[in-house]
Amino acid sequence: MRFATFFALICFATVAGCRRQPTHARIDAAIAPLIPSNANVLAGLRVDRLRQTPFFQTHVAGRKIKALESFRQTTGLDPATDVWEVVLASSPSGSLVFFRGKFGGEFGLEPRFDVPGMKRSNYKGYYILVKDSAAVLFLNSGVAIAGKVADLQSVVDNRDKVGEIPPQDLIDKVETLPPSHAWLVARNPGTLVPAFAGSFSRNVNGAAAHADLTKGVDAELTAQYSSAEQARQARDTVRGAIALFRARAAQADAEMLRALDAVQAESSESTLTVRVSAPMSLFDHLVR
Repeated sequence: MRFATFFALICFATVAGCRRQPTHARIDAAIAPLIPSNANVLAGLRVDRLRQTPFFQTHVAGRKIKALESFRQTTGLDPATDVWEVVLASSPSGSLVFFRGKFGGEFGLEPRFDVPGMKRSNYKGYYILVKDSAAVLFLNSGVAIAGKVADLQSVVDNRDKVGEIPPQDLIDKVETLPPSHAWLVARNPGTLVPAFAGSFSRNVNGAAAHADLTKGVDAELTAQYSSAEQARQARDTVRGAIALFRARAAQADAEMLRALDAVQAESSESTLTVRVSAPMSLFDHLVR
């Protein structure tokens, strides 16, 4: 009996030690079916993978991310401990932020909410919490959604609407990215970078980005254009913007100059690639 127990423990340890690590990014299966069909930009943050990084301590636990702080103020829940994945879905009609985590004492139990000024309503059996202009819908003790009340009600309505399906092309695009701390996919990045909407994002057939925040910011953005010439023009636009910012930056602003040096833009055939590699201290300085 002792030998059998010992053998079982060895087998368990071997299997656990050889467990395959994620090979690509993905959207949690509880969130993906809820994303509106008209979403044209998706962005994700894996809070659970960030916990041992400087970024987590400064920006998540430090309450510097607006969407997470709004969630905390509306619900009283702490994203630093209760949330493990966040997905932003942006569409022409507005934005929704999806939260995956553990919001009750145990799964299946109703979360406790005790926030001054918070109003609680019921829509088709689901709780919507409203405080000031912020609203959060709880579908169950593991999924919550933040947005405008009307948009949250639409999420509930769409679950029973025939023909309403999530944007599968964007969801599939996420799975082509490495398992990073943060990622983004878009049909047109002009909605994200309005200043470059005319030149940077014209003729873009899609864009994707991912970032590793283990020690600093190591990020890569790729954009697909209709031709190699368009990709070169976009590359030159990015390089020109960097040169312009350098010319305007005061020599005394060494941190800004370091940030600009951290950005590299290249093109290959019809693909534009922009890479950023910078220490976390530089990132923190720029977002103060």
